Amino acid sequence: MDTCISAMILIKKQRGMTQSVLARCSDGGYYVLKFKNNPQGLNALVSEVVAARLGHFLRLPVPEYAFVDVSDQLTSHNPDIAIEQGDLRIDYKAGVQFGSKTAFDDSGTTQVVDYMPGSLSRWVEDLPAFAGALVLDAWTGNTDFRQVVYVKSPHSLTFKPIFIDHDRSFAPFFDPTSERSLPATHFAEFYDFVRGWGSFEPWLTIAETAGAAQLEALVAGFPQEWEVPDQLSNQLLKYLLKRTSKIRTRIERLCDGRLVSLRNWGKPWPALWTWAVRMEAQLGGQ
Repeated sequence: MDTCISAMILIKKQRGMTQSVLARCSDGGYYVLKFKNNPQGLNALVSEVVAARLGHFLRLPVPEYAFVDVSDQLTSHNPDIAIEQGDLRIDYKAGVQFGSKTAFDDSGTTQVVDYMPGSLSRWVEDLPAFAGALVLDAWTGNTDFRQVVYVKSPHSLTFKPIFIDHDRSFAPFFDPTSERSLPATHFAEFYDFVRGWGSFEPWLTIAETAGAAQLEALVAGFPQEWEVPDQLSNQLLKYLLKRTSKIRTRIERLCDGRLVSLRNWGKPWPALWTWAVRMEAQLGGQ
């Protein structure tokens, strides 16, 4: 069930096309809010909601999300936080927004970074999840660079990836001219563990076998004030069902080296590689 909470403090405007805002909310958590009147419009919020639900459906490490009510008092008492479009400054509109929960906490002991070069991929745990994120991006048609934040707890030596920022996930749905020949990817080193289709399990099977009954609830149920028509939910459902047969085709195009290649496709595992044991069962017979 979708969580509904209230924003208590608007803290800081964030980078990005949607000009989101970091806020502390009534559940004590810190959320990145994308507002209804962001420069990319309501389509960005619909994309965020559906992609977040699909991410959880695929069992990927994506943030929890909530519908966050922002009062007129908060927007009017924060004149320094405004949408900037050229020389114009536009106030954020009060009401229900999309909120993506962050790993920040009041103790300040959790380290969160938003950039990890490929050369440091060895410090990232659960690299196979990047294959799952690629399945999600190929499925939805994401046209943005794969966005990730990395979270490190005080007692850990490695960073856990969390896949964020899905406002462009359904770009081909809302604008067919934005379709790209390749799905969004991250740095090549993050996919060096990929040896074949087994590297994309279980996410690939979950996506390819998803039926209308499973997906119907994921493309519907938005805040009433967003006025998302039922017809849009029905079209999103048809779009996802149609694209399940295209996931492999889009991923295969990453093997030819023209962009970010899956450069180890079909190669054997190095004898002592970290991921060999974990992925051996999945790669059997590939």
